[in-house]
Amino acid sequence: MLSPLGFGAFASPLLGQTLRAHGFRWRSFFWISLSIALCNVFLGLYAFKTTDEEFTIERNLALASDALSQTTKKLGAMKDLQEDDYEKGLKPNKASSSGSKSVWREVMCMPHFWTVAIFLLAYQGAETVAQGFIVTFALHERDANPNKVGYVASGGFDV
Repeated sequence: MLSPLGFGAFASPLLGQTLRAHGFRWRSFFWISLSIALCNVFLGLYAFKTTDEEFTIERNLALASDALSQTTKKLGAMKDLQEDDYEKGLKPNKASSSGSKSVWREVMCMPHFWTVAIFLLAYQGAETVAQGFIVTFALHERDANPNKVGYVASGGFDV
C-alpha cells in the first residue's frame, strides 16, 4: 500500500529539480501535478462506475431485502428475536441495524487504527521535514548549486 507513496516521494524531488533546472517556474510544476491528480480522479470514477448489470442486481437485492423486512415486521418476528437475544444475555447487533455510521464509529474506537494513523503521521512527517532540512542545509551551509541540490532529497526516500 505504501509502495506508490514511496515511489512518488522518491520521484517527485527528481522531477521537480529537473523542471527547476530547465527553467520551469514552480507554478508550472503545480499545474502539472494538479492535472495528473485530476486524471487520477476521473480514471478512478470511470474504473469503479457501476455497470447496468450490477445496478440491476443491487436494485433487485435491495427490493427483496425491503420486502423481507416488511414481511417480518408484519409477523412480529423481529420482536420475538430481540426478546430471545436478551433472554440469552446476547446484545443485538447494532452495526447491522443502524447502518454504516456505527461501523465507522467502531473503526474509530479501535486503538490499532489510531496507533497506525499516528505512526504514519509521525514517520512520514519526520521523513519529509528531514529531507527539507537536508536541502536547506546544503544550500545555506555547503553552498550547493540550487539547480542540483533538489536531487539530494530523493536519497532519503526508500523505494
